[in-house]
Formats: sequence, C-alpha cells, structure tokens
Amino acid sequence: MLSLGKFRPKALSLNRPVSSFINHNHKITRVLLAGNDSGGLNVIAPLLREWNEDSRFTPHFLAGPRVRREFRYRLPGIQFAPGADELTERLCHRPGELDGYLRGLLLKGRYDVVVCGTSANALLEKRLLHTARSLGVPCVAICDMWWAYTERFHDGQNWTLPDRLWVLDDAMRVAAEQVAWPSKLAIDVVGSPFFAQLMRRRMNNGGDTARTIRYISEPVSTSFPEAGINEFALADMLVSAMATAKLDAPIVFRPHPADSIEAWRRWTYARRAQGVSLDTLPLEEAIADTRLAVGISSIMLAELRICGVPAASLQPTGVDRNYYCLPFEDLEIARIPDEQRLADWLILREHKSDVNAAAIHYGAIERATDQILSLVSASTTDVNAQKCVGAADCRNR
Repeated sequence: MLSLGKFRPKALSLNRPVSSFINHNHKITRVLLAGNDSGGLNVIAPLLREWNEDSRFTPHFLAGPRVRREFRYRLPGIQFAPGADELTERLCHRPGELDGYLRGLLLKGRYDVVVCGTSANALLEKRLLHTARSLGVPCVAICDMWWAYTERFHDGQNWTLPDRLWVLDDAMRVAAEQVAWPSKLAIDVVGSPFFAQLMRRRMNNGGDTARTIRYISEPVSTSFPEAGINEFALADMLVSAMATAKLDAPIVFRPHPADSIEAWRRWTYARRAQGVSLDTLPLEEAIADTRLAVGISSIMLAELRICGVPAASLQPTGVDRNYYCLPFEDLEIARIPDEQRLADWLILREHKSDVNAAAIHYGAIERATDQILSLVSASTTDVNAQKCVGAADCRNR
C-alpha cells in the first residue's frame, strides 16, 4: 500500500478533481500545453487528459511530429493546436523561424496560459516561453527531473524564464532556488501529475501480483561517457546476480527512449537462454507488471518506487557519482555497489513498499488545476486594472 499521509484528499472521487469544489469563475480557460522530451511529456499528459474532460478548459497540445504521433495513440480525443501539423523537426531546430511560427500560433489560438515541459537541449519549450512572455501570455514550465536546472532555461547565450516554475518536491525546490537566475523566479511545489496518475492506477488495479524483475536502462555510456558507467555491463551484473540469488523470475530489459533499440535486441537475444527478454509493454502496464526494479538513475526508477515497487540503483565503485541525480534516500531507492550486494537485495523477503515521499504527488493534478485557474484569474485582473488606469488617464487629459 502507498503511504499518502496528510496530503490525501478526503472522500475524493478519482473522477472529480478537488478543484471542482472551488468556486472559480466560469470563463473557459484556453491552455496550450507543449513538450519535447519524454520526462516532460509524461508530466504534461495527465493534465492534458484531465483538462480535456473539464468543462472549464479548452486544452490544445503542441509538439513535433514524432510526439504528435505518439500522443494520438496515447491520448485519443485530445485537440492539437491550430497549425500544429506545420511544426516539423526541421523547424524545431531553427530559432528564428520557430519564433515566427510560435507567435502566429499563440495569436491565432488566443490562449490564456501556456504550460510546457522543459528540455536541456531542445529549443521548442525555450522559444515557446520566450514568445509567450513577449506577447504577455502567462506561462508555466514544469521541471520533471532533479538535474540540469540551468540548461532547461539557458540556450548557451540567453535566458528564457517562465512566469512560474513548477517542481516535483521540496528537494527540487531547494536545488532550483540555488540557481543564479537572471531575475526573480516564482517556484511552486506542485508534485508530479504523472506520479499521481500512476499511483491511482496501481491502487485501483491491486498491483501486488507482479513477477517480473525489470532493468531500466539509459544511454549513459554514449550520452555521458565521462561518467564511466556502461549500461550493458550493469545489465550483465543483474543477470549474474539473478543466477547467484537463484531467483526464478522473468528478467525484462527496458530501453530508454533515446537508447539504440537494435543494440538491446541483440544483447537480449544473445542471453535468451537465461530468461532475458526485451520490454514491449507501454509504461503504465510495465509498472503494474514489475515486482522489483533495477536501474541506474532513470526517472522511471522514481516512477516505479512512487508506485510502491522496490527499486535499486547500480552504483559501482569508481564511477562518477555526480551522474546519479535522483533523491535516492527520500524515495528509499537502494544504492547497490556490486553483484553480491545486488544478489542479496534481490532475495530480501521483506522489501518495503510504502514511500512517505509519495504523499505530495497524490494531489498534483488538482493542485496544478487550481494554480492555473488562479494564475489566469490574476492575469485577467491585472489586465482589467491596466485598462481602467488607461481609461482614467484618457479622461483626465
């Protein structure tokens, strides 16, 4: 069972958000949600789904062609921003042209607020924040991972800050507050809407019948070679530890979205006699199917742990520990230095499933909804006040 503590809403229907009990005005809020990287998209998707079914919102989604194709299957019935099909991969890499496209899209869509993910390398979110602020459209950015705070808002030359930065927990807030931002940045602890969605689904589905040992990969050897970590060598460590522990359970290896799938196909095929297979399940189904999770520092380890799945991070001696950015102690993710320790961890009879840190995330969707409505309301009030001041000035001339 998950430990939700004081953050769990009382008598909450999963189909009725807390914010529906709050007396907001009845103006339809037009929201543009956008993202590029999988982590940010995962956080945005539950909000897009929730607001698409909420009569107070008209949400539109914007992303490149690869992500649009994925979301058509992932969230049937969502609306894409007018002109979204014109956003090509080529355009996403041309700042000047991208700015012009985004300006036209925001003006055409008449959005009240922009909500976007954050990426360390992609331009889409950075340029969208820049364009929204230049047009006076309130904007919120969501940080989905405990690292690279500066890179998410600095392109190497210029800063682009949102009106508000949403973070997942207090650890992320403290780290974000230590960044030397070029101007004051409002930072709110909202929790993860994606964690909230996963937790609810796992509780509704039981979640206690899983048998699979799942290895969560990430392309650290190619993306961060200086860290001295090889994801394939660590995968071999898991296979050997399973043999040492004499565990009779399927071992499934889940590549990262940026991984070379062909490399993992060949790796698992070569070890098929050892009960190894390549993961083919969608994310939510994979979490429900996982008995124990082993990985490095992927956000999916946090997602699994929040859902009550015991998780371990492989951290051999001699690697760069700075690469490991998850809040391991808060999430109670075990740090494993070698094969024998991993074997010992695998055969523990009593893995702790409760995670105290999960509590903040349970109400994240409702918290985000209320904050967006409040932000739009405050922005509308400011605009009306400016109009009144302007009208008074005209009368006094």
